[in-house]
Amino acid sequence: LEMNLMKRLSRVPSAETVHVSEEEQRELLEMHDYSAGLKIPGRILLDIWRLMRHEIALTSYTFENVVYHILHRRVPNHSYRQLSRLWCKPYSRWIVLEYYLERVNGNFEILNQLDLIGRTAELAKLFGIQFYEVLSRGSQFRVESMMMRIAKPRNFVSVSPSINQRAHMRAPEYLPLILEPNSRFYADPIIVLDFQSLYPSVIIAYNYCFSTCLGRIEHLGKDTESFEFGASRLRVPPKMLKALLDKNLVTFSPCGVAFVKKRVREGVLPRMLSEILNTRLMVKKSMKLHKDNSVLQRVLHSRQLGLKLIANVTYGYTAANFSGRMPCVEIGD
Repeated sequence: LEMNLMKRLSRVPSAETVHVSEEEQRELLEMHDYSAGLKIPGRILLDIWRLMRHEIALTSYTFENVVYHILHRRVPNHSYRQLSRLWCKPYSRWIVLEYYLERVNGNFEILNQLDLIGRTAELAKLFGIQFYEVLSRGSQFRVESMMMRIAKPRNFVSVSPSINQRAHMRAPEYLPLILEPNSRFYADPIIVLDFQSLYPSVIIAYNYCFSTCLGRIEHLGKDTESFEFGASRLRVPPKMLKALLDKNLVTFSPCGVAFVKKRVREGVLPRMLSEILNTRLMVKKSMKLHKDNSVLQRVLHSRQLGLKLIANVTYGYTAANFSGRMPCVEIGD
């Protein structure tokens, strides 16, 4: 037809469609880019095959297998040779058209069944990032987006350490321990207890944050210029430290790191996590009040799930000493 379909689909017809080279495609695939290979101005392109690899666990991700496991129905599978033969015969062309219509409609039904578009849109609004960034960026980007919305009004600026600074940072001494119950037959009743939002609760209770940390005890009280603090350096005047200690305004963590109490300064992370946990409780209460509204239930479920995920990965943001955007081993420990 001599028609540039990509240009017609673009929201900016005058702009040129970007074709990505094979080498760039490989880099995008390694970065989990869900539109690798093609860019259309004004449009978000999603590769459903790659999305399904992260949504469900299957041995085969063919269209037919995904439809069977998600939509619970069988669809035909014709080879290109069969389709070519059917298209060459006028009385069987409808089979080819029906085959491709089935695949197009099936993609829409898969997205609708998993609520992928609605869930991603809710997470984008929740985290304050773009729609596509929810799929392509990691958890640290989400935490930083929410954290900076609280830090900016307080005139805080985040540190951007270089790779060299991260490499020379002190190694973590304390790592999380996951204790699993023994799998066996128990003749007597047992109770397995799980903490609700353990790490966020600890951060809130003891006011652990970048903005409240005074550093390790071994460095405090010395009249020096500055000492090592995460990937950067920090200076705490001895007079200020003495005044805080005299008024009992300092908390010492088990690993020997000092933090000021909430009365002195409420940390950005505790404030953020408090708002997240309180908002999640409100959303879950709303879900109980609107059980009959299935559309609203899906929206609220997406919101509370996003809040839960962001609360659970906040600790990892402080302790990501290898690839972190702003790691601080003192807070992570």
